[in-house]
Amino acid sequence: MRKTTVVCALLLALVPLASFAQGQDLFSAGAWEFGGSFMYTAMPSNPIFDDSVTAGNKKDTMHIIEANVRAGWFVMDNLSLVISPSLMYMADCDYDPAGDDKYFNMVFDLGIEPTYYLQLSKQSVLSFALNFSIGFIPGLDDVSSGTDDPDDSFSMLYSLEPKAAYYFFTSENLAPFAELGYKFMYRRDIKESDGTDTVYPSNYSMFDEIRARLRFTLGLKYFLPSPARAAPAPLKGEFDIMIDGKFGK
Repeated sequence: MRKTTVVCALLLALVPLASFAQGQDLFSAGAWEFGGSFMYTAMPSNPIFDDSVTAGNKKDTMHIIEANVRAGWFVMDNLSLVISPSLMYMADCDYDPAGDDKYFNMVFDLGIEPTYYLQLSKQSVLSFALNFSIGFIPGLDDVSSGTDDPDDSFSMLYSLEPKAAYYFFTSENLAPFAELGYKFMYRRDIKESDGTDTVYPSNYSMFDEIRARLRFTLGLKYFLPSPARAAPAPLKGEFDIMIDGKFGK
């Protein structure tokens, strides 16, 4: 009796594992993933390691709206290589006792991120990723104290972001996700607002220009199984009916 109970318990334990294994094709080598996200955040405008930032300037705030699309291919089971182009709009509000100045930037960004998926159950999945991206920042006409200010500047933005995400499958292939990341950013100016080349001082250090922000993102992804593993099963029932109809008389 005890042996029977143990066997039944093992079989019951294997039931969720069996149903869980049915979804593993979504994360197997050769599978695809497609998705997108939308994000809003606010962050300090000034470098986080710069001791020269005054108390007043610490109030400077940058507002960021970002939308991106993602496409990834699983190079091996549970490991996907994702390409993520994005468009980011930034409004930099500088604190000024006489009135706030506002500056605007548009960033065209291209990122690549290896992503590892850890399946918790048939519906719940965790992922861990490291994103590296390069952004292009063309000059836009700013508004300074209410006056238009032509801007012919150009800058590059380099970013590194470790992040983790939780996916909850609402259907066989579709999963909303919540993602948390900590993004380090370094901006390298190439052209000044008047179009001249940017010249950095001899004692310049890139670490004085590193910024960071905590990022929370909501998005949606669609997972497409590997074609080699997603072939439809033979329609045995229909085949039997056809055979019975043709030769059963």
